Amino acid sequence: MKRKLIRSYTDFYPVANRIVNFFAEEVVIDDDTNLKELVSNQPKLICVSNHGPVLAPLLYSLGMAKILCDVGAGDRKPVAVTHRLFYRVPGLKQVASYITQVPKPVNFNQFVELFQSEDYNDLCVMPEGDHCNYGNGADIMPFRSPRFVEIALRCRVPILIFVNKGAEAWGRGVKLPTVLVEKTMRYLPESIADPLDYAHMVNLPKIPRKVPQLRVSAQLFQLADIDFEALSESEKKQEVVSLAGQVRRRMLTMTESMSV
Repeated sequence: MKRKLIRSYTDFYPVANRIVNFFAEEVVIDDDTNLKELVSNQPKLICVSNHGPVLAPLLYSLGMAKILCDVGAGDRKPVAVTHRLFYRVPGLKQVASYITQVPKPVNFNQFVELFQSEDYNDLCVMPEGDHCNYGNGADIMPFRSPRFVEIALRCRVPILIFVNKGAEAWGRGVKLPTVLVEKTMRYLPESIADPLDYAHMVNLPKIPRKVPQLRVSAQLFQLADIDFEALSESEKKQEVVSLAGQVRRRMLTMTESMSV
């Protein structure tokens, strides 16, 4: 796949700084978060962030770029994962290509190959994915896919967890009657039925407005040094699902701490 330019966080900074300052009165990093220390001596990282409402990644992803620049890690070069649907919509396709640095949809193995190349330092994912269409916009929804863990294991890199708060008001949670959910679930595909059964709530996007504060916490999640390729297919799946569950539980704990 041809790539004309691989941008660093510093290259994104002018746009990120302007948009973040437009949508947030201030950006606050939790006192116990030393991002400079977390990313130093880490040539590559899987950067995992909560999603929030549908439009929240605009603030959360660019906020991460701005913060990493502010702590002196702006020379790192990210590649990101987004929904294939964005590549099909004129206008959104250009935005998706710019932010992800991937000009067209790629499959899982192609993403692994991209990340393993020397071009990129960070693979940025929001594993809740389109489950962001459910819930209240603040809770960490069950992950749409755990395969970011598989990439971490195959590439032998740690996971840097980001938890953001601030853009919850960019979505409106609408509670659905339990009877309605139970009656309709059987007719829905699993990708919709599962998060609906979990939340009993849909999240409708609202026009983004300036928020008082974008608050960020980050922690490094180290993986055990295992020979992932030597595992059987069932063992690989079990390991990936188990570790993804641990990552989500860590995110839930971080979210609760930020609420104090």
